[in-house]
Amino acid sequence: MKESLRRYLLSVRESLRPEEILSRSERIQQRFLSRPWLSSARTIALYNPIRGEVQTGEIAQAAVRMGISVCFPKIVGESLDFSPRPDLIVVPGIAFDASGFRLGFGKGFYDRFLKGFGGPTIGLAYDFQLRDELPRDPWDHPLAAVVSESSIFGGCHER
Repeated sequence: MKESLRRYLLSVRESLRPEEILSRSERIQQRFLSRPWLSSARTIALYNPIRGEVQTGEIAQAAVRMGISVCFPKIVGESLDFSPRPDLIVVPGIAFDASGFRLGFGKGFYDRFLKGFGGPTIGLAYDFQLRDELPRDPWDHPLAAVVSESSIFGGCHER
């Protein structure tokens, strides 16, 4: 189930034209920036978008203007490494549900890191990536909120 959903949504996402990615990402980032998440952050972790993921450049620029450090994950062995350690993480995904669970590429990097992370975790998604419910495994960790073009699933799980 996870793999077929992953393949389908990746094909939809990868079919977006560059101008669609930019315009949709702008709406999602503006919706993210309209919330107070950055106001208490000292360091925010973003991701470098790949394969049509929601862009994060506007969030990075806003954070820098506010004096907030921005970091990006590095894969070290089977783990994600962030330096400096963030107190807010923006998480990529292939699909998200209303309870804050996400479907990633299936390697478990974010789930392993988030297991010991105590700060807010926010997912960015195109509307077509939102699902009522995703299949879950015991090691999956829900996000605090998911921001899309037209909605915010907020306070899914306070961390």
